[in-house]
Amino acid sequence: MELSIEYIKNIKDDRTLNIICWILINKYGLGFRELTSMDQGPFYNFNIQKENLISVLSNKNLNFIHIEKNILNSITNTPHLSELKQRKNIRLCNYVFNKTFNQDKLILTIQSHQYERGLENKPSAIFFNQNYQYRLIASNYDYHYGTEDNNKFVRESIETNINNGLKHIRHFNFNWLNKKNKEQINWCYDYIEKIKDEYNYEKNLELYSLTGELDYYLYSIAFFDSLHESIGTQKSLYSKMRTNWLQKQKRERDKKKGKKQCNFLLDKETRNNLERITEELGMNKSDFITKLINDYI
Repeated sequence: MELSIEYIKNIKDDRTLNIICWILINKYGLGFRELTSMDQGPFYNFNIQKENLISVLSNKNLNFIHIEKNILNSITNTPHLSELKQRKNIRLCNYVFNKTFNQDKLILTIQSHQYERGLENKPSAIFFNQNYQYRLIASNYDYHYGTEDNNKFVRESIETNINNGLKHIRHFNFNWLNKKNKEQINWCYDYIEKIKDEYNYEKNLELYSLTGELDYYLYSIAFFDSLHESIGTQKSLYSKMRTNWLQKQKRERDKKKGKKQCNFLLDKETRNNLERITEELGMNKSDFITKLINDYI
């Protein structure tokens, strides 16, 4: 079948666009750089990708692209990939992305150009970016121009990683970790930083700079999901993390027994001094004020 530029302008499905990209690269001899904008891979952004495609086709005077009908039909026969696109499945996307791109170099070589450039120039755009991860995984899945064995290996690997990821997330749900609880998120991140060298995990996690609690939350779970350890070791670590957090909460509740909350006003300078002093002493404000009063008495 023949696809016109007008057809491409009206495409709303990213996997169809990915397949057309692969056709231009493999059948029409275009390079990655011709489909790239802003030093990002050609599969980075749907709108950029579409604009580049239309621009390249116009410049090359390619009014039509020939494509085998069965290739486009294959998109509708892979509904499991839609699991990765669901809004709340960033964890599954992270899991499949890390497992797929680190288990065998055969997959990496298919997209080494844009993957390596993206990793080098914009690492944080890959890590925790569900849209990019989904598009990169799907574009590997939709690659139809390798050997039959290679194509089969890639698709089976991705399908296996999706199925394993769904089971893994159901088993280790992390519902007890509240991403809106800053204290808990910082505690969990610090805990992982202390124990991580005891475990075999994906070292590519070290490439990414974390900028706040949401990153700490995602990183903490991604660390656990990247473990190359037995199911017994994973269960043990999961239990330790949860138990240690519950014990920390209990200790803090016990400290508060017999105490009542006090509300009082302080001027700005006094508040700042209180913050500075307690930080220097490594104490919370309640303990500091209690000590100050007891010492005075």
